[in-house]
Amino acid sequence: MQSIVYALKNQFGYSLSMHGQPIVSIYDSLDNPPYWYELLLRMNHPTHGLQLPIDFMPPDSEPHLLEAIDWWVLEFVNERLRQYPNLNFSINFTRYLLTNPLLGRKLSTLFNGVDTLDRLTFEVSERYVWTVAEHEQLRSLRAIVKLSLDDVGENRLNELIYLPLSGFKIDGALVQRICTDTRASAIVQSLISLAWNLDWIVVCEFVDSQATLAWLRMIADRFTGVRLYAQGHAVGGYKRHW
Repeated sequence: MQSIVYALKNQFGYSLSMHGQPIVSIYDSLDNPPYWYELLLRMNHPTHGLQLPIDFMPPDSEPHLLEAIDWWVLEFVNERLRQYPNLNFSINFTRYLLTNPLLGRKLSTLFNGVDTLDRLTFEVSERYVWTVAEHEQLRSLRAIVKLSLDDVGENRLNELIYLPLSGFKIDGALVQRICTDTRASAIVQSLISLAWNLDWIVVCEFVDSQATLAWLRMIADRFTGVRLYAQGHAVGGYKRHW
């Protein structure tokens, strides 16, 4: 991993870091320590502070550089899975990772001896998964890790039946409006119902108020056993820095 880190540092002149945002079941007491984190990639800029991936990984970035960052993230989560056997993790990655025909084999080697099927979730953006080749790649990955569709509500839902998913995350722009916009609340409730019927995990991001959390708990009571989780300030929005 060090060679990748040095190569990225030479490219950017700065260092990369990962920050963990808790994903908490809405049924859990907020006093309980989180056991599931989404690992968020950041760059430590000497004058601008922490930068988001969009700031240093624009869409026109060189593919080889994006692939190097993907593998840096994978190496990082591999170390944390081995270091913290009681924690689960979710990660994001670029589209270029899905184009690697040897991806499944390389991941099996990297995660050898780690129970990634239960402890690691790949969050896949909706915009990445609408071609036959990508469907086939996801099917090979599903034997190694969990797959979750990210930013649901941003694009289309009609092809969900073709994807080997274990869950999805509802886009924060919808979640933030569920207490003030009847249309947004109807859409979120329908998505939770969809997850309940498919026995999928559903994560709501940007749960930043107690009112939003209370609304989600009310909806969960209607769908007994729904696997509903939340991220945001209302459920311990702090980030853990590794």
